[in-house]
Amino acid sequence: MRELVELAADAVAVRACGAPAVRTALVGVTGHSAPDGALSMAHGNLDLRLARLESAKAPAGRLQRLLSCGFAAAAVTALPAIAGAAVLLAIAVVTCPLLGG
Repeated sequence: MRELVELAADAVAVRACGAPAVRTALVGVTGHSAPDGALSMAHGNLDLRLARLESAKAPAGRLQRLLSCGFAAAAVTALPAIAGAAVLLAIAVVTCPLLGG
């Protein structure tokens, strides 16, 4: 659990400052005597954190986030409406004498 907290903190730092700056900071702090509390949660997992920084993809840009959120909102709104319309159509077909039911 502690490793996940540190990896999440690294992800936030990457979004704010970029991966090279976070990598430099991690290596710099571990290379010298660290202040009390620095790197305390994931003391022995620097290699894991650095590997994650190397393999992580670049954070999504503003346009990509906007489009993906817009698509998700449209899907969440449209799918129940389409399902409801299909159910109403099925009920109309079964019960309406003019449609052959």
